[in-house]
Amino acid sequence: MNSVATEHELPWVNPKRAMTPIPLTTLSASTALPVDLYIKGEADAPPLLYRQREYPMSHEDIERLVNRGVRVAYITSQQLSNYQLYLRDNLETFLLDEEIPPVRRYEFLSETARDLLSTSFDHGNTEVLMQTTAKLGDQMVDMVIDRNLVASDMFSILRHDYKTFTHSFNAASFCLLLAKGLGISDADQRKRSAGGALLHDGGKLHIPGSILNKKSRLTDDERVVIRQHPHEGFMQLCDRKDLSEGQLMMVYQHHERLDGGGYPVGQSGEQIHYLARMCAVVDVFEAMSSHRPYRRAIPPRVVLEYLDMQSGKALDKEMVRCWGEQMAELQ
Repeated sequence: MNSVATEHELPWVNPKRAMTPIPLTTLSASTALPVDLYIKGEADAPPLLYRQREYPMSHEDIERLVNRGVRVAYITSQQLSNYQLYLRDNLETFLLDEEIPPVRRYEFLSETARDLLSTSFDHGNTEVLMQTTAKLGDQMVDMVIDRNLVASDMFSILRHDYKTFTHSFNAASFCLLLAKGLGISDADQRKRSAGGALLHDGGKLHIPGSILNKKSRLTDDERVVIRQHPHEGFMQLCDRKDLSEGQLMMVYQHHERLDGGGYPVGQSGEQIHYLARMCAVVDVFEAMSSHRPYRRAIPPRVVLEYLDMQSGKALDKEMVRCWGEQMAELQ
């Protein structure tokens, strides 16, 4: 039997069958599909089988679909582990392939990072999280700084959901963009900013999922629990010799505000570390411009207006100005 379904043989997917969306371009390094691949003919239609697992998939095949406006493909949730294994096994090869545009390589890195960070958070293991973030930080610096990714490209490929591991990767990506805009040229400082941002919400490892993923607004008691995560994250990491003071302060101080109105202890002004002030700006931007269980994502233009209102009060004025310049293409 031919492994490619013809137009008249495409089966409709049972609407009760769980499907997972994936970026189509993350498959362009594959010579044989690791999963059965489904695509939608129309936005509201169920996904149709496009190619079966193990059938070759070329760069040209991907380009044809992209040119038709297809950016998202679907796989069955039962095959999600196959896709995740494929991402991990092909990451190094994909990132080094100069024939693939940098923005597509970063999309591959983003998907792999989400999988790796998700596993780390699910395990609740700080050591696993540390090993994951150390490697990811180096790869992110290479792609964002050395490959000259711009904000509009990055924003278009990053996922914008409410999951902690997605937020951590996005915040780290934005931190690198801000570091570049601020003229931070020291390679180690760039790596520290990425690594610290990847870890900044590590204290949420021990917050119940029922609170983190709640689909309505938090109660006062639940908000108290959430506000413990900078302190919890700092306590998990403070004895480590492989983290700088700045990285630890990104974890501990990313919710502090210049006017003293933040938490966990209400530090203000220069008491807040430079890297923590960077993290605070991109943390607010990422959180507001992403979907939350109780609201839709806020348009970047509106979020930038909010940051301007907080500039020099709660948030560092120079960093807000620089971030606005980085994101100007999105307005």
